[in-house]
Amino acid sequence: MSASDDRLRRFERLERARAGLPDGDEPPAVDGRFEGLEAGGGPPAGPRVPDAAADRFRPPPDRPPELAPSAAGEQPFLRCARCEADNARHAERCGHCGAELRTEEQRAFNERLWAARREEAAGQERENLARLEAARRADEAAARARREAAELLAREVGRRERERLDREEGSSGWPWGLLLAGLGRALRRLLRGP
Repeated sequence: MSASDDRLRRFERLERARAGLPDGDEPPAVDGRFEGLEAGGGPPAGPRVPDAAADRFRPPPDRPPELAPSAAGEQPFLRCARCEADNARHAERCGHCGAELRTEEQRAFNERLWAARREEAAGQERENLARLEAARRADEAAARARREAAELLAREVGRRERERLDREEGSSGWPWGLLLAGLGRALRRLLRGP
């Protein structure tokens, strides 16, 4: 027996014999073996596994980084005086150059740095407040100007309307101004109710 015949025989015997097939019967052709699975569609029948049972296999939800609470005005980090690299506020040595961060020189450097930053922030705050106040005053002035223009226009329209009514009253003999004023009073009484 040649080596290739031996390999072929081993290959043919890779699959175990199925139960229920009498000796000598050939297994069904490959063409019909998988149609039953595809036709059924969906997962195999059986008890439904609740989602909670698989929770342990899911990755944990992302959590925001936990920050240590800091007092107001406290330095959030230390800056190295030698290389000006930022380090954690509890660091003993610079992560960039290895310099000692707890010396008086480093402490004084960081105090000057944070005093300058606080002054800069306070100046920016003052600028923002001044800009907001100027904008508020400009808005008030614009609103006042619009109101004055509207009042002036209303007075002018009223004056022209009175002149027109006076001209019509003189030409027709009817006192239109008195009539309109009386109608206005009557309408106001009706709208107010009894």
